Amino acid sequence: MASPPYKVNWLEEPYYGIPQETVDAVKAGEVQTEVDWVRVWGPAG
Repeated sequence: MASPPYKVNWLEEPYYGIPQETVDAVKAGEVQTEVDWVRVWGPAG
């Protein structure tokens, strides 16, 4: 799992680990989520 944003950015404002530019983009609706992985479970045993 990736490091939490704070461990990378060391920002405490406006939100813990998230820069103002990102907050503004989210508020403006300019952000989308993309999932680039799939977890596959095999049969038990």
